[in-house]
Amino acid sequence: MVMQKPVVDLPEALVEASHQFSSLFYDQDEVYYLEPEEDVVAAFGHCELGNQAYKRILWLCLFVARRALPCRELYCDTNQPGETIEALSEYLVKGVVPENWQKFTTAAEPSCGGIEIMDCRQCDTGTMAGSAARAVQFLLSADPDDARICLDDADCAFDQSPLGRDDHFREWLADFAIPIAFLQREMTLEEQSACREVSSEKIEPNFDINQRSGFKPAPTRMSFLGLLRLLRRSASPPAFRS
Repeated sequence: MVMQKPVVDLPEALVEASHQFSSLFYDQDEVYYLEPEEDVVAAFGHCELGNQAYKRILWLCLFVARRALPCRELYCDTNQPGETIEALSEYLVKGVVPENWQKFTTAAEPSCGGIEIMDCRQCDTGTMAGSAARAVQFLLSADPDDARICLDDADCAFDQSPLGRDDHFREWLADFAIPIAFLQREMTLEEQSACREVSSEKIEPNFDINQRSGFKPAPTRMSFLGLLRLLRRSASPPAFRS
């Protein structure tokens, strides 16, 4: 059954930015460089603490970070990004303010069983945690660049994760996340799982890879898109803060 898309009268600039993001194609034989996340954030309008654009972008940050959470849960047994997303959700939905937001602004290093993940899985697990941390950083700063990196990290997590094959993240972002964020409301469970071929509840964690006898971290593999993002990130504020 195909989930019905929400009908929302979005500004033309936001419609165009959403379309650009969902249809963007990266060709390894044709090196070019775009920043669709920046266009999406900018299309919400001038952003400052407390205004409508800020609130809508904050909802969007929650949605994308939460969507990417399985990319980390597939390999990590720590729940810090999940706790960050839960705190942000409680704040937006119920108005519950945690004692200290700052503890959520540091992205947790990926690990399992006390072993730091340093192989190719660091790409998807690390960027997912970065997305959650950036969402809270945006909450505190209202800096559009924090929101941009939040979206970029979530998108990168799916680009690097094996889950990306069955999760149509960009389509979901354009058809569900952006319109519902514009309405400033929580998603239903069905909307959270739309455009995903496998339910997140059926995704089995793969913790045993860390425990295999003689296991050695493989060299980090990165897609062309991941390489472009790494180069861009060298000019951006770090996602991991103390």
